[in-house]
Amino acid sequence: MALPAHPEELMAQLNQKCAQGDRLLATLHSPDLAGVTGLAKLEKKIRQELKFLRKFTQNGPGGPGRGTLKREHLQCSNLQNLAAIVEVLQTTGPVVAVLQPFNVLTEGRERKVTVDIVADQGLRWIKVVARNPKSLDQNSDGAGQFGQRTLMDQVREFVRGSRQNRKLFQVPIVHFMFRHGVSDVLARQLERKGVRVSGTILPRDPSDPRLGELEDASSSESDSSQDEADSSDETPSSSEDERSVASKPGNQLSCEAGFDPHTLNLDITAMIAYVSALTNGHAHYRFKEKILTEQALWERARPARAHLDQIFGDKALICCQSAMTDFQTIIGTLGGPGERARSQALLARVSTVPDQMTDRVKVLDVSGKIKERSQAIFGTGDRLRVATVSANSGFVRAAKGQGVDLAVILHESRALTEDKMKTAKPITDHED
Repeated sequence: MALPAHPEELMAQLNQKCAQGDRLLATLHSPDLAGVTGLAKLEKKIRQELKFLRKFTQNGPGGPGRGTLKREHLQCSNLQNLAAIVEVLQTTGPVVAVLQPFNVLTEGRERKVTVDIVADQGLRWIKVVARNPKSLDQNSDGAGQFGQRTLMDQVREFVRGSRQNRKLFQVPIVHFMFRHGVSDVLARQLERKGVRVSGTILPRDPSDPRLGELEDASSSESDSSQDEADSSDETPSSSEDERSVASKPGNQLSCEAGFDPHTLNLDITAMIAYVSALTNGHAHYRFKEKILTEQALWERARPARAHLDQIFGDKALICCQSAMTDFQTIIGTLGGPGERARSQALLARVSTVPDQMTDRVKVLDVSGKIKERSQAIFGTGDRLRVATVSANSGFVRAAKGQGVDLAVILHESRALTEDKMKTAKPITDHED
């Protein structure tokens, strides 16, 4: 039995933890992490831990007081796990989000699984594990508290969730990072489930009487995983849950080939922005229309044509028939001579494909943001498994609200302005 810790020793450990928490908060405000979704949520969790710990530095009504601090209060703090997440966050890139929830259908019920770190454009799900290897082995043996979920339960849920939440039409890699190491037996179990494992791989103690049971379990997991792999050769959604997800409007599953990174599907907004006078050297105007003046201001600060050129690169460009027809109508009606000429040059590079649509886009509820034309445009990209370049963020958000996460590259809106320049007032740089 461990001897009771001296109060001064406990207070020293408490102060160290509080200092660690303060350092974590400072790290989250680093410019390198700007733009990562979920940082506010992570910061809130760290502050909650600090608030709990700092109560023991207060005497009187403000807190329980120094004399009530026990070793258990320090041991139950979640600060160690949060620190491990921040450490991985600093050394992993590019990071998209932290503490990101995803919907997962398990045994007919939908629940949320929280991914510690989402990286590589959403194509890697990282679970950070800060527990010691012995504790992990006991947990995987089922030696935890009654009703406590095992590590393998989490692994199965992550693997199932990644199959149900594809990104850019690909299944994200599930990556478990063990900050204090993991036994070789447990690591093999995870790898046989298709999980990437990183951290120090430690040999399991040969004298451990449970070693044979773990090896048997590992072999059983391998057989089960192989069965799943064999049955998924015909269709990715081999399990009952994944078939159920595939039948829902918001499913992320498909049986077709993978994402085509060499082709882009253009929305009407992208083509208009590309040929607009505003994006081709005529942004120094104050228009009668407030929205055009605002777009001119944006253009002077963030040129859209250069951004689109960078996106297009040497990729093949396509658009659906509906987008092509409406774009040509808009250009013919509202475009000026220069805009019409640039549209011809652009269309010489764009291939027109028939309107087509995946079931998950087809069944979206039509609303203020979900229009049939947009369904055809985004549905074509979804069917052909290419990203759609668009300024229609409203459609993207509305679709995501219905559970459909589309492969989209967003850009800022730009209108056709050549004819509007006749009544606009030219301005100089210092008039911005």
